[in-house]
Amino acid sequence: MFEIPGWGALEVNIEDKQSTLEVSKKIYTKMADYGKIKDGLCIRTPADGDYIVIDAKGSTKKLSRVFIDNKIDREKRSNWPILANGNEVLWVIGLRYSESCKIQENTSKIIRLNYVGKGE
Repeated sequence: MFEIPGWGALEVNIEDKQSTLEVSKKIYTKMADYGKIKDGLCIRTPADGDYIVIDAKGSTKKLSRVFIDNKIDREKRSNWPILANGNEVLWVIGLRYSESCKIQENTSKIIRLNYVGKGE
């Protein structure tokens, strides 16, 4: 469990993919193809140059645009927790999840991410 000061915690589990795996559709539980994560993950706040992959073709969108599209107040954006691999954002917690690490047929290991908010 990784504490996110002022926000809550993120539980991370790495496991073998089961043939009967049902990918979670919950807003605060996400699953990714562990083999597609190259440089490790970091829980942090947004930085200049952050982007997220928005479709299977690899199209990207600036993180600032994700916040604008979701009508997030400017004051909240700078402290919003994200899960990132360098400047590539895997998960804007509670808002948007990247298409770059989606589970596929050939996925062998998954990483399960479960966010627990402050006070929950």
